[in-house]
Amino acid sequence: PAQLISDLEKLFPKLTCSNDLIEDIISEDEILSPKAAFDYLMQNRRNKGNKAAAEIYNWFSENSDTKEKLNIIETADNYKKTAAKISPESAAAIYSKKAAYSVSRLNEFSGCPFKYFAKYGLRAKDEEIWQIQKFDLGSLMHYVVWKFCTSVEGDANDFDTLKRNWQSLSDEDCDKLIGEIINEIKEKTAAILERDENKMNYLLERMAKTLKRAAYTIRKSINLGGYAPVGYEKQFIFQPEPDIADLFIKGTIDRVDANFNFDRKLADLRIIDYKSGSKEFSVASICNMIDIQLVVYAMAAVNLYNNGELEYSKGDFSAEISGMLYNKLRDERAKITSDGKPEDISSAINDAMKLDGAIILNETDNGVDTCTLTDMDETLKTHSESEFLKIKLNTTGSLSKYSQYLTREQFNKLITYAKKGIKGYHKRILGGDIKIMPSKTGENLNCRWCEMAEICLFDSERDSVRKLCTNNDEAWNIIDEEIQKK
Repeated sequence: PAQLISDLEKLFPKLTCSNDLIEDIISEDEILSPKAAFDYLMQNRRNKGNKAAAEIYNWFSENSDTKEKLNIIETADNYKKTAAKISPESAAAIYSKKAAYSVSRLNEFSGCPFKYFAKYGLRAKDEEIWQIQKFDLGSLMHYVVWKFCTSVEGDANDFDTLKRNWQSLSDEDCDKLIGEIINEIKEKTAAILERDENKMNYLLERMAKTLKRAAYTIRKSINLGGYAPVGYEKQFIFQPEPDIADLFIKGTIDRVDANFNFDRKLADLRIIDYKSGSKEFSVASICNMIDIQLVVYAMAAVNLYNNGELEYSKGDFSAEISGMLYNKLRDERAKITSDGKPEDISSAINDAMKLDGAIILNETDNGVDTCTLTDMDETLKTHSESEFLKIKLNTTGSLSKYSQYLTREQFNKLITYAKKGIKGYHKRILGGDIKIMPSKTGENLNCRWCEMAEICLFDSERDSVRKLCTNNDEAWNIIDEEIQKK
């Protein structure tokens, strides 16, 4: 399977992969019959420099028996898809004029407008087949983490008690809690699963090992600083642009943490999104509008706080985002040398499990204010590297190039850019844009994994693609140019 080959290549970088596919089905020396000649022509008809194919074409075009067949093939070769569009009236009828988009829906449109139309307009979908899917396991992981966190909090009814409950938690307590939750799930699934019970139990055992490691990171992120959870699985719906009455964004934030600054009467909010799959924060992905999840969640969290929908909200405190981060719920591979010691392996895995995303730092005359960093991880007052954030300090106390952060100005730019992009997509969707325009990163075309590929009949040799930006510096230039446009 392709996934197995991909995994082996990651494990063994020096491994070379080859195949026994026959590139040239027919060579020029094997053209011994009209059928062989016609097959050769079909294989090489688009190669303008192939003299043999040109001569064969001329020969067949002069033959009345094959001329009509050639005309059909030539018509098919010259076929061009028109700019696909449906009327705004039709778009409003199939999508509903009052749109409430999820982030995943917006990502789908960014990837390819036709796929969005097929999936959400035509409601096309694969036939349902009974099997334990990856997304089912992802949902199960989210449940275990939610259950773990709420169990730690117990009956805490104020912020200080909540912090004490987390600070009293040890790694051993994490192991015990995760184990109890997994056993509870085993008992429930055993009662309802008539098949795949053994497979499910095996997957749950593997999941338990993964989630115990993830639980250590969650514990550190709350114990080592002033933040604590003020909301789990928080559903939201809001208007990113108040002047557009029919545009709403909806979704669910896995976790919102807060740190209350009483001197400034400010609630610093930290967005945490659990990821069981492979995903990394990238400004280029936001620029391409293919992953605006954390930016949208940041807007939603402030809205939730202002509406009093987060725990311990204080009416006289304003709210701002101090971080938007992915918390990994998966096993990570870590690079080590062949003579690596056990402690080196453990350290490498801990580094790989650190939260991925961006800390938002306010600008100062001398650079950025690092108080937000020590509010999140107090060990940075005495150590140069965070235990759970991708943050390193130079000997001068400045941030190293390794550190993942954004200035407040950069963060605000991403918010403005995302709002403008959402507004533009909403206009295109209701305007009837359904063109076949898949995204391409380098040589990778997203049609490769698209379940709608057999419907659209995209031709990679002739049809247009949307080339994505892959460089963060280039992405910032694009973002700056776009937000300056009226």
